[in-house]
Amino acid sequence: MTNIYEDFTKRDFTSNYERLLDLLTQEVPELSDRNHSDAGIALIRLLARQTDMLSFYIDEVFMEGFVRTAKFRQSLIDLGTLVDCRPKLSAPAMTTMRITRTNTHEDALSQEIVIPAYHQFYRVDGLQYITLDECTIPPHQMSIDVDVIQAERHQLSVTDHDFEHFAFYRRMTYNLGQGVISGMTTLYDVDSEWYWTEVDSFFRSQATDTHFMLELYADLYDGVPDTVFLVLGDGVFGSDKPPRSSEIVYFTTSGADGNCGAGVIDSAYQSAPLGISVINTIPATGGAGPESTERFRARLPLVVQTQRRGFTESDYEALINSIPGVLCCNAVSRSSDVSWPYMYIFLYVLPEGGGNLHPTLKNNIIRQCKRWGHFGDWDDRYVVLDAIPRVIDVKINVGKKFGFQTPVVESGIRTSLQQFFAPESALLGRVLSFDDLYKAVSSVAGVDWVQFLSPTTSLSAEPGETFVLGSLDIAFRS
Repeated sequence: MTNIYEDFTKRDFTSNYERLLDLLTQEVPELSDRNHSDAGIALIRLLARQTDMLSFYIDEVFMEGFVRTAKFRQSLIDLGTLVDCRPKLSAPAMTTMRITRTNTHEDALSQEIVIPAYHQFYRVDGLQYITLDECTIPPHQMSIDVDVIQAERHQLSVTDHDFEHFAFYRRMTYNLGQGVISGMTTLYDVDSEWYWTEVDSFFRSQATDTHFMLELYADLYDGVPDTVFLVLGDGVFGSDKPPRSSEIVYFTTSGADGNCGAGVIDSAYQSAPLGISVINTIPATGGAGPESTERFRARLPLVVQTQRRGFTESDYEALINSIPGVLCCNAVSRSSDVSWPYMYIFLYVLPEGGGNLHPTLKNNIIRQCKRWGHFGDWDDRYVVLDAIPRVIDVKINVGKKFGFQTPVVESGIRTSLQQFFAPESALLGRVLSFDDLYKAVSSVAGVDWVQFLSPTTSLSAEPGETFVLGSLDIAFRS
């Protein structure tokens, strides 16, 4: 991390100690004893030590006030709040389930099967996926495909006394806990029979608007990190009066743990009475936890520059990268490639966890583009495409250091390269640096030297391409 200070001169222990000794000589010249056992000298040394420590902590606090040097995620969140930019909350993994009849008798086939909303499906490890809407298998139809997300539904009955002023927000808040999904929370006023509206900013809220937000608090709260609060307005931007009696419905997710391959989710809650069997036909993708410190640090300046509008390719990339479930976006328009049709924006998107976009996430991206886009929201204006995998086969000769076992070194190299090509490290439409690839292998414990036979130079991706690891051939040479 870049240090914005040149040095610690004149504020360290030695400089403070010498300065205090010079001051002592000027003020009390008769005290010429500089022995460390002298009481006065001992006090001066203690003062120099405390001054050194205070100077260090002053510098640390000062550095937390800048995006470039802040070490704590909550400091970045505070800075982002000043410009109305906040970290992404947890995103659920999404997939499609094929629900099939298990009873093929004629009487059973003539009956429709109703799968209620929020019906639960499970992986072998017990992780839960749910439907969001009721669905039906019509009579004489064997199966249907249903979209599901990895989430758990919660419903609470609360009163206005359950809301509290949390010192950080200085607004009325309610603690929802960890892993809350944005855009899926409802606050229902029982007495007024009125639903409050979830917003991503109070910027346009009036004093009486019944709006609320979901805010991430990254520091420990009651010993728990990444707590999500339901936050009301302050009486100037948004109403600050919670309903006397209300119901809160929200969803939580396990984030990246929900990403998995096809054919993994294969059991349904109370499936026997319904007479169905289930299986996910496509991989589950898009699951992620709250945005990390470094990803938020990199995204924050770009989002501020867009001013909540999409005009250039970089605008669209910054805005779409702000959508939960999106890992990376590469925007292409006619201004950068005349082969694309005029007035269209092509958006290559890689979801969290890699793979292809789920239709639900794709529709959400298009909906947000129509909201932000500068040139209008007519159909097909925004073309959202899956990232194009570009397979890179790696072939290397490796020299092993004395005392290291070959299987251990080989395992370390494979792990390092898998991390290098992981979706989280993906550079969509960018350059794969050969220097970085070389460092990924040469820095593995036990590697003495490495020779790359393939690739041998940096690689530039075409629009929408993302590099993925193909075959890996490691040969150990003496």
